[in-house]
Amino acid sequence: MAFGNNLYVCQNAFNSEQYFVVGKHYEEFCNYWQSGGEGYVKYEIEHPHFVYIRAADIEGIGLSEQEVQSASLFWGNRTGETQETFQAIAAQIPQVKNFLDAGESLIDICLNHRNLNVA
Repeated sequence: MAFGNNLYVCQNAFNSEQYFVVGKHYEEFCNYWQSGGEGYVKYEIEHPHFVYIRAADIEGIGLSEQEVQSASLFWGNRTGETQETFQAIAAQIPQVKNFLDAGESLIDICLNHRNLNVA
């Protein structure tokens, strides 16, 4: 089912009042969700680092039935923002990535690049 611009959701098989965002790995997410995480391996990361993922690879963001009926509720209730403001912030990710790759910390980026909307 379409949800906003270029997003899709599907109904939770266990709770008809809950929906999930559908990405490129939805089948794997369903298997994880339906098995209760059985077979899922957690591991400690010895050296934390940034990993960049595409929005289409994110699965399992939960939405209520009301949020599905009115997408503005989903975007606005959580932060007071809109889908467009989230997209504007996301459009800056490549620039922030370049700063990180050049060795700047997130704090430095916030302090030194005030033109970015990093809120």
